[in-house]
Amino acid sequence: MKIQHITLKGSDVARDTVDILPETIEFFKEFQIKQGSKIIPVAKTKFHVKVTVTTEGAMFDIMKDGPIAYTNACSFSKNHPDTIFDLCKQLGATIAPTQIIKYPANNLFIYTFPVNPMVLNINENIIAGEIALYIYYSLYLAHHAKL
Repeated sequence: MKIQHITLKGSDVARDTVDILPETIEFFKEFQIKQGSKIIPVAKTKFHVKVTVTTEGAMFDIMKDGPIAYTNACSFSKNHPDTIFDLCKQLGATIAPTQIIKYPANNLFIYTFPVNPMVLNINENIIAGEIALYIYYSLYLAHHAKL
């Protein structure tokens, strides 16, 4: 499945969940949340992730030792991308009022907002980008799971 990953600075890439290994899906299984909010530590890292899930989509903050490095907004279906995009516009207006918030071309998207990326070193920033995809996919699986 291809998803669009957009950052506030204008990066826009298609990412494919086909490349996610079964072991990685299992490792991030704790993030398969259907509703509500919780803070989950990411094993083998110094990250904690605050996840908030609604029927419209999800948001998650990647944090290290308290401060938020990145906030991510997620759309999982064609039913609510405008709701999530409105949230992205609000976040963009708060975080970087002069930046243009690009409308996603795909209904399946992650929009990443740098809040305080300097709390992470270079390697941790790279890892945070990968973790964002894995958490998105875990949330997507939960969103589309049949109860």
